[in-house]
Amino acid sequence: MSKEKFLTTGEFAALCDVPKHVLFYYDEIDLFKPAYCDDKGYRYYSYFQYETFMMINTLKTLKMSLDDIKIYMEKRNPDIFMNLLNDKEKEIDKTIKHLKKLKKHIEVQKMVTQTGIDYSDTKYKEGNIFIEELDEVNLLLSGNPNDAINTSFSEFVIEYAKFLKSNNLSAHQKIGTMFQSDLLRLADLDVSSEFTYLYTYTNKKKGKNIYTRKKGKFLVGIHIGTYETLDETYNALLDYVDKNDIKLGKFVYEEYLLTDLSVSSPEQYVTKIIFEIQND
Repeated sequence: MSKEKFLTTGEFAALCDVPKHVLFYYDEIDLFKPAYCDDKGYRYYSYFQYETFMMINTLKTLKMSLDDIKIYMEKRNPDIFMNLLNDKEKEIDKTIKHLKKLKKHIEVQKMVTQTGIDYSDTKYKEGNIFIEELDEVNLLLSGNPNDAINTSFSEFVIEYAKFLKSNNLSAHQKIGTMFQSDLLRLADLDVSSEFTYLYTYTNKKKGKNIYTRKKGKFLVGIHIGTYETLDETYNALLDYVDKNDIKLGKFVYEEYLLTDLSVSSPEQYVTKIIFEIQND
C-alpha cells in the first residue's frame, strides 16, 4: 500500500488538532483505528477518516462517554442519530435554563453585596437612621396563615428550608424576614431570632402568599454587627419614631446584605431594617 496516500500519526493529529496520544488511545480501545499499520508498527491514516474523527469529536462535545460513542459507532443510523440529537438538545436546554438561573442569582448577590458595601461606610455607623423612598415591590411570603411569630433559630432553619423547597427557590436567593410592627413594643421580643414570614422578591403580582409593598417613604436603620445586637438599632429606630411622631405601617423587614457568605466576622454583618410607615 502506497504511503503517499496516507498520513502519519503526527500529520493526522495535526490535521485534527489533537495530541498524538489521543489517536494512540483511541486505537487501543478500538474506537478509532488507523487505516493500516506497516511492518514496523507505524500507524497511517486516510484523509477519508477525517470526517469520522470529527464525528467522534462532535459526540464528545455532546457529553457522550467514549464507551457510548463506541456503541453508537457500531449501530449508527439516521434514526438513532436523530434520537441522540433530540436527547442532547433537551439536556442543553436544561443546562441553559440552569445557567440563566445561576446568572440571575449572581446578579442578585452582586447587587446585595454592593449595597452592603455602600452601607458599610463610616457615615452609617454614626448616623444609621434615615427616611428612604422605596419603589413598589411584590414579595413572595412563606406560609404562616395565623400570623404566628417564630421564636427560635431552629424554627427559622426549618421554615427556611421549607420555604426554599415549596417555592423551588435556591439557597442563593435573596431571603429576608418580616413581622408585624405592633409586636415591636413587646417587652419579651427578641428581634435577633423572631419573625413571622420569610420573603423574597418576585415578579408575580397576584397569587397565594404574594404581598405588595406599596411605593412610599420608609424608616430605615442600618445595623452593622452581629444579629445578637440588633435590638440596639431597633431601639434607636423606635426612639426616632417617638421623637418624630411617626405612625408605623403594618410590617417590619430585615434584609441581610453582608453575611458570613461575604465577610469573615459577624461584627462585619450589615443588616437593613425597614419600617413601614403611614404616608400622608
